[in-house]
Amino acid sequence: MAAQSISQQQVYHARQSRLDGAMRKAGEITLAYWPHAITVLLGIIVSAALSVPLLTYLGLNEIAKPIFFSLHLICAQIPSHSFYILGHQLGMCARNMGIYSSMFIGGLVFIQSKKRLPGIPWWVWVLMILPMAYDGLTQMFGLRESTWELRVLTGALFGFGNMWFVLPFIQRTLLQTIIDPAQVYMTVAQQAVPVQSAIPTVQQFMPVQTPVLLSQYELETPLPSSDVDTQSSEPKEAGENEDAAQPQESASSPPVMIVEE
Repeated sequence: MAAQSISQQQVYHARQSRLDGAMRKAGEITLAYWPHAITVLLGIIVSAALSVPLLTYLGLNEIAKPIFFSLHLICAQIPSHSFYILGHQLGMCARNMGIYSSMFIGGLVFIQSKKRLPGIPWWVWVLMILPMAYDGLTQMFGLRESTWELRVLTGALFGFGNMWFVLPFIQRTLLQTIIDPAQVYMTVAQQAVPVQSAIPTVQQFMPVQTPVLLSQYELETPLPSSDVDTQSSEPKEAGENEDAAQPQESASSPPVMIVEE
């Protein structure tokens, strides 16, 4: 039974170590290629929008229609706000084409810079998205009618601003929060404090007393106490009072005459 339990523990530890290694490897791949995944996803969206009119022109409606309807999840696909290729509407409107195309280009630039592209401040990001907000809101409330040039331009500014602000921010956050375990171990080992020095003992709070060597005479002679001092001072005061009283008695007593026969 003991041998069987030991073998089961060994099998469990081996499986756990393989699982930990696989999870660690997956984490390393994700940290290394997360911008590539975002860029590929944006590229698929842009390619799908461009493929709709081409597939429709080739008569492949069975493929073009599902792609067109799936893109409706991220775009209103208003015909008057869209571009046309070969007489067929693109899968997204002009504004969204500007947004997703610029985000795709921004992802490629970030990857080519080896994730070292410096980010922009938040206020610059706000300034880059304000034109699209103004153009879209004024058109939505009927205050004015936008043009395809403004839709593409404001959408491109919005897409570039998002990628230029978000991607460097994510990379900087990952570098600040994720540290190599070996470096963590070395840092902890260097900053470790011994337990004995960390826990105060009674001896650390007791004052250090230096022993004093006394002679044989000092050891045999007892120290005078306060009671002896008071007792010795009382007779001295009494003797002083008697000496002061003796002249008074001699002055008050009559003179004695001595007669000689």
